[in-house]
Amino acid sequence: AGRAVRAPSGRIVVTTKPFRGIGDRFKIFRLPVLRGIVGFFEMMVVGIKALNYSVSISIGDEKKADQQKNSASENFFVGLALVLSLAFGIFLFKFLPLTIVQFLSGVFPSIARHYFFFNIIDGFIKILFFSVYIGLIGLLPDIARVFQYHGAEHKTVFAYERGVPLDVKHAKKQSRFHPRCGTSFILVVFL
Repeated sequence: AGRAVRAPSGRIVVTTKPFRGIGDRFKIFRLPVLRGIVGFFEMMVVGIKALNYSVSISIGDEKKADQQKNSASENFFVGLALVLSLAFGIFLFKFLPLTIVQFLSGVFPSIARHYFFFNIIDGFIKILFFSVYIGLIGLLPDIARVFQYHGAEHKTVFAYERGVPLDVKHAKKQSRFHPRCGTSFILVVFL
């Protein structure tokens, strides 16, 4: 797994570290359903470690970033943040839209009789919530910067996939909308 972070000095700090997933160690976790579940949690852990590394570099603590050995209390709070984030996401994008549509079904009985309309309204509310959520967090300067880097990632992946040189000149010409983006995938699922 590779990481590149801009230090306060403007220098780009790059590290690479081998990653060996659970599926590589235990064959049972390569089975289709288990592979997805394990992969999801592995990527969450990798993402949180990358964020911790990025924070350490951005505050100028490269020594701590290189060590990457979290104490038990740090691991507990990272785990707690992960659980709370997942719970909030499930509430916001699953239960709240469902509750709203169930309320509307009571007010407009035709929604309850036609499950197709029930699902269309539920999906519309989820897309609305997701769009507003992305728009609002995009107003935060740090998240706006993350979005810029994410768009640059897409451009870089396109350049790589097209076999053009991996430099700024060629990457700039690529689209920032990648068809395999996780955010786009979420939107397609809602649709």
